[in-house]
Amino acid sequence: MLYGVQIATARREADQDLPRLLGSLERMGLTEVELHSSVFHYPAAALRRMIEDAGLRAPAAHFALSGMEANLDYARELGLTYMVVMLPRPGPQSLDQFHAAADRLNEAGAQVRSHGMRLSLLFHNRELMPQEGSSGFRELVKHTDPANLSLEADLYWIAQAGLDPAAFLAEHGLRVTLLHLKDRLPGFPFSYTADSASDHSTELGRGTIPWPAVLGEARRRDIRYAFLDYDKTAGPILDSLKESVGYLKTLAL
Repeated sequence: MLYGVQIATARREADQDLPRLLGSLERMGLTEVELHSSVFHYPAAALRRMIEDAGLRAPAAHFALSGMEANLDYARELGLTYMVVMLPRPGPQSLDQFHAAADRLNEAGAQVRSHGMRLSLLFHNRELMPQEGSSGFRELVKHTDPANLSLEADLYWIAQAGLDPAAFLAEHGLRVTLLHLKDRLPGFPFSYTADSASDHSTELGRGTIPWPAVLGEARRRDIRYAFLDYDKTAGPILDSLKESVGYLKTLAL
């Protein structure tokens, strides 16, 4: 498995000096970055060269689903394997609305595939909320073609929904190609809202997620890329990332 960082996690540092940030990530022992629109003001060729000069790779980047088509050439010039999208907020509510979202994702995924890349959906806990004997997530999986849509699973938000991330990957791992990593503090209630009140995240190894079991299952499912991704940290973000990377090194996974 190859480990990296979602660049939005260190957005302030990226805005101040992106080459310096990339160098810091490489020196931590990371090999990958997942890009975000906050760095798309760089021409694709210049951004790709900057990443490669730092000794890193960028296999994936996040784009808005509504403007994805306009970014196909940019993404291909970056050398991406995956274009990652989320469902627009507030997002579908009923299962019928999730079916409509699945149709849109199928269409977008076919366009991305025609450009030599894959579309991946980053989902959170709200898609996992049970309803009518199913969930939005299950309907999306059922009504999308695996050739057109893979999944990026944020293991924190799966745990925040009250699910076992290792069991989740055992069930759905063949559709999952990318992971987001952050740990979950104990003692907080589960929820299906992905807002700041539901963010009880912490550095890897400080929380309740059983990482050896989870990452072992990910490896068995041939999931190749995993990105550290934090919306907030108690201290400086680079210190937080360094702590999580240090924990990953103890696992040798």
